Amino acid sequence: MRLGDGEIGVDAGKLAVGGHGAGGGAAVLAAAEDERIRGVFTVAASETIKIKLWTVRGCA
Repeated sequence: MRLGDGEIGVDAGKLAVGGHGAGGGAAVLAAAEDERIRGVFTVAASETIKIKLWTVRGCA
């Protein structure tokens, strides 16, 4: 996986997501739905409802 102009490389086998508050809840939902995500971290996760997952999908 390459980002931007290709100067930054990402190992797709080590992909993790995270967030704070509602973003933490969205990270948990995204990790549950997407098998490419290998790790998740949160800080004070909240509002883990499906609407947050729809928000995450809109960012991809």
